[in-house]
Amino acid sequence: MSVLAYVDDSGTHEGAKILALCGFLADANVWEGLDEAWKGVLAKPEWPTRVTEFHSFDCVHGEGEFGPPWTYALRLALYGDLVNVLLGHNLRAIGSAVVPLHFCSISIEDLEILKSERMGTPLEFTFHLLMQQIIHRGYEYWPAEEVGVVFDNSNREVETIFRELYVAYRDNFELGEMLMRSPGFLSGKDSTPLQAADLLAYGTYQVTAENYFPADLEPSFPVIPPFMRMLEGVAHGGGIYDGGALGRLLNRIRSGDPALIGNKRKSGINKASG
Repeated sequence: MSVLAYVDDSGTHEGAKILALCGFLADANVWEGLDEAWKGVLAKPEWPTRVTEFHSFDCVHGEGEFGPPWTYALRLALYGDLVNVLLGHNLRAIGSAVVPLHFCSISIEDLEILKSERMGTPLEFTFHLLMQQIIHRGYEYWPAEEVGVVFDNSNREVETIFRELYVAYRDNFELGEMLMRSPGFLSGKDSTPLQAADLLAYGTYQVTAENYFPADLEPSFPVIPPFMRMLEGVAHGGGIYDGGALGRLLNRIRSGDPALIGNKRKSGINKASG
């Protein structure tokens, strides 16, 4: 049985208020079922045009494939159908987010601490938290299985960073050996699981932005309670790191807290090498 995590990002563009990395972890049978159901929704005859790829931003904003003749009501209906597909499958939602403005406001000394843990940028920091979840959830639910991670490949610069950080986790952290040797990278056009991850990442971005920057909110769709609980579960499981949360984490790192959330480094591994 193959266990795979599909992950997408939201807010990696310059000037983004929130940076989120989110996705789902499931075994191959679940992914096969989701793929069939997802494609079935996209192919429904009542849609005004055939959708080749669901992209949350385009659907919410009425851009790309979702321009006229797509109306708001039709776009919302499609979105709702896809959310129900997610809720109808045994997916483990994973993800984390950080407020870049708060991250960039920490002291030089604190930034050096994070750099020593390979968390020196908002993207690295969020990736670190995401990998913790993948490893811990994988070990919790599939302790004897190897776990693969597949990322969206739409940004080559981000892809390079993810490859390097993935290898560091695989080689330097306890339980890292349960990760497949290399991460996968696919286009959302070729992967319905990545389209699902995109929907979760966009939703997490929106919920987090609503909490911290309500005056700057972009358009969004109403969120039904079951999906909101999934989004809130991502926030609870991976954490939404604002200035306060960053400060508390740094205090725990400084004190060498043995209960610090996350993976412990393998014995004999120098922090700077990871």
